[in-house]
Amino acid sequence: MSEPMGLFPFACMGLIGSFHNIYFTNRKKDVKGIDFFFLFCISFFMIDGVKVKNLRLIPDERGFLVEMLRADDEIFSKFGQTYLSVVYPNVIKGWHYHKIQTDFFTVVKGMAKVVLYDQRKDSKTFGEVNEFFMGDLNRILLVIPPLVLHGMKGIGTEPAYLINCPTHTYNYKKPDEYRVDPYDKKIPYDWRLKEG
Repeated sequence: MSEPMGLFPFACMGLIGSFHNIYFTNRKKDVKGIDFFFLFCISFFMIDGVKVKNLRLIPDERGFLVEMLRADDEIFSKFGQTYLSVVYPNVIKGWHYHKIQTDFFTVVKGMAKVVLYDQRKDSKTFGEVNEFFMGDLNRILLVIPPLVLHGMKGIGTEPAYLINCPTHTYNYKKPDEYRVDPYDKKIPYDWRLKEG
């Protein structure tokens, strides 16, 4: 695994993300500079082509609303379909990748660990691994480009509900889905809980 900076990048992402959530929950108008700063900081540590949109939660006395993906978002490319995938606590769904499809992941309930591995030999981030802890405690939209291996694991005590808005419809006769064993030794990642 390529980990020249250990967990430092992810600690920075968490701190910046927490500030961003607090700020935007209480803001009264759009401030694009903060969005730019947030995306610039986390993109420095991410696999090439992977993008993150921090989601704004808008609460009031009736409940709350969270926009996920808009057609006028810079990260939006095209719409294929929308589906829900549920993962139970401590269960792994992965690895798999697509040759054509781009994924747009959002965990809308519960918490999941989504992990990416760059297997593209011509990529400047070949061999890199990214972890994202997504859901109730970290509301983000994660864009996963073609050929990047990805999987998710339910964490916490309840199922995690993931919404995906991929760029292509699922082809039942010829699926653009290629699976890899979650414990494949060629992938430098250990799905077990990191205690300590």
